Amino acid sequence: QYTIEFVAEGNVIETKYFTINDKTIDEPTIPTKEGYTGKWEDYTLAPSNKTITVNAIYTANEYTLAFESDTSVDSIKVTYDNKITNLPEVPTKEGHTAVWKIDDVVVTNETIWKYLENKTAKAIYTKLSYLVKFEGVDIASLNVLYGEKITMPTNPTKEGYTFTGWYYNDTKWNFDTDVVKENITLTAKFTEIQYTIEFVAEGNVIETKYF
Repeated sequence: QYTIEFVAEGNVIETKYFTINDKTIDEPTIPTKEGYTGKWEDYTLAPSNKTITVNAIYTANEYTLAFESDTSVDSIKVTYDNKITNLPEVPTKEGHTAVWKIDDVVVTNETIWKYLENKTAKAIYTKLSYLVKFEGVDIASLNVLYGEKITMPTNPTKEGYTFTGWYYNDTKWNFDTDVVKENITLTAKFTEIQYTIEFVAEGNVIETKYF
């Protein structure tokens, strides 16, 4: 009788015995390993003075990662316990940052695949925040999200002048319709108030002047 041991991950799963006339042997069930497919390595039932050792060979399973976004992105193959090294770029969207997420978890090329099934990564976009400054008066700056309107501040005052509006690059800013798409500075513009002076002699207006 000869001895053969079936070993998985360093542990003897079962010891079997065979004779010179045996051509096959009932193999033990290979232990399961999460995320892997296992099989016994090839061996031959040959007489030996030493115990024959048959090791379990485990191969990491392969899964499909699909993508959901406004733009079509091809799916990729990923391997359990390995990094997602071929992750495509998230389609860009103006004024937004973008990431791939699986079940609300961000995935990158450094992510180790630990899922036991095919998955779909969704493109998640977050609006960028831009700085809005007000020039010409003492008003605090604002942080405004991309595509959002600016809350109009209280009209500033300046002695001897009339406030005419907020301007961006010489164009009057419309707080009802204009939206923020970058860092901007709004400048307060004023026009001088014109005053009137009349020169009167014996009840008659001699001349009217303006200043």
